[in-house]
This record gives sequence, structure tokens and C-alpha cells, in this order.
Amino acid sequence: MHPLLTSTLTRQIQSISWMKVRFPCRSSFFSCLPELIERYFHVHNPFILLFDHFIKEQLRCKFYLRYTDDAVILDSDFSKLQSLIPQINYWLWEHRKLKLHPRKTEIRKLGQGIDFLGYVILPYYRVLRT
Repeated sequence: MHPLLTSTLTRQIQSISWMKVRFPCRSSFFSCLPELIERYFHVHNPFILLFDHFIKEQLRCKFYLRYTDDAVILDSDFSKLQSLIPQINYWLWEHRKLKLHPRKTEIRKLGQGIDFLGYVILPYYRVLRT
């Protein structure tokens, strides 16, 4: 297994064990579902979880959406969005040895629509991407 993935998983599993001790589930299986889903999310997406924290806490992006490897950041300041691209690229390379796809990274006006998860999302409706 890749050393970066191994160390990330080790940290995540240690934090999950702590959560298990701290928040034990003592009743039926169905009442434990939210806790199980939370645990699965943290183990299943350790690479992405720290990226989410970076975007929200360090870059302070207020409007950030992500589903697996698709992400959208909304802001009214065009220059701020432009300045985020190199910072995100740097973080991805330093922490995950990944790069943003140059043809899939774009800054657009909301009225032009946001291409996200196979749809073009416009201010008042959405259409299937063709």
C-alpha cells in the first residue's frame, strides 16, 4: 500500500477508535446508523476529508460543495477565486501528490451555469449536460 495512504488511514482509524470509545452506541442497529455512516465516511474518504478542512478552515471558502472528486467553490470576488487555484494546486501536490485537471478547472459566472455531477446548474433550474 502507498505510504501516504497508509499513514492517512492510520490517523483516521485512530480517530474513529476514539469516537467509538467516546460515543458508544448502546441500542439497536437502526439507532446506530448515523454513527456507522459517519465512521464509514471517515474511513472511506480519508484523502478528501483533509482537503475539505483545508478549503473551509484555511482558505475560508464559505460556499463549497463537493461530491467525490467534483468540487465547486462559489464567491462574488473573481480575483479571490483566481488566487485560490494556485493555493489548491499547491496543497494537493504537497499533501496528496495530485493536481487539478487544467481543462476541468474553470471560473464562470453563475448565470453561465455550473457543470456539476452531470448537470448544468443555473440560478433557477438545472439541465442535463449534453
